[in-house]
Amino acid sequence: MGLPESLLATDQTEAHTARVSNVQFYNVHDGPGIRTVVFLKGCPLTCKWCSNPETISTQQELGLNRSLCTGCGACLDACPQKAISLIKKPCGRREASVDRGLCTDCGDCVASCIPKALTMYGDPMSVEQVFKEFQKDKMFFGPEGGATFSGGEALLHPDFVAEVFALCKADGIHTCLETTGSVSRRALEKVLPVTDLFLFDLKHMDSEIHRLWTGAPNTLIHDNARWLASQGVQILFRVPLIPGFNDCPDNVQAMAAFVGGLDSENIDGIELLPYHAMGTGKYQSLDQDYLLCDLKVPEEALVEALRKEISALGVPCSISR
Repeated sequence: MGLPESLLATDQTEAHTARVSNVQFYNVHDGPGIRTVVFLKGCPLTCKWCSNPETISTQQELGLNRSLCTGCGACLDACPQKAISLIKKPCGRREASVDRGLCTDCGDCVASCIPKALTMYGDPMSVEQVFKEFQKDKMFFGPEGGATFSGGEALLHPDFVAEVFALCKADGIHTCLETTGSVSRRALEKVLPVTDLFLFDLKHMDSEIHRLWTGAPNTLIHDNARWLASQGVQILFRVPLIPGFNDCPDNVQAMAAFVGGLDSENIDGIELLPYHAMGTGKYQSLDQDYLLCDLKVPEEALVEALRKEISALGVPCSISR
């Protein structure tokens, strides 16, 4: 079946744009094979453990990597709001500091930063620009790799994703979409014809606990999971394994029962994503507090035990390494 004409339109005078926080090449974690992953800004959830805090807001944001800052002061004159100053650390080193109350995230300071300590999260990109990013590594994708949209929540931009994926499909590029599932049914319907694989997040089966840790209940997420499975598309459910939140036996068994009970032959099972703290530097760059700074990475033996437990319940389970 051919793609709808509306999804094949490439007239850039009418093309959608979206704010992109990052383009990651040669990724081997977000979908099969070697992939290019585009992270879009905006998310309906506020997960306490989020490793991509720069993708939560839909607006562009200024980030300051203090480890790269040389204290040269070039950014001070570039800021029209005079929101940047230099502070002296106890070691004597000078370092830039951003007054978030004054900063408008205009980005004028970024070009002046010689060591590239300042960066903007959320540059607007057109459909054609993002498609060209996906094309860059096409020769390395092979039979399994391809293009992945992630976030944040990419399906806050369903028309944009659908247009880019339509171009990818026409060019023979495998398409993969990571989603929280906390989106409208219309958004899922829009991308369904051009998405080869959905990476669907499951976080907790208890709706109230889910709300306390993510800012929203899970009813819509589970309803969308059931509907998506009923459409016969390929789905891999991914579980961010957070100690003290969703690693208890009751929740793990409930997740396995939910996935195992879906009426579809195209469910690839569950992939466990053990908690890590590698996103803490991003919180610092945005001058935001990381709420789980004392949380420990789960031991490999525990993660393997949970994998075996899920597999024993009849649901294929793997661990993201």
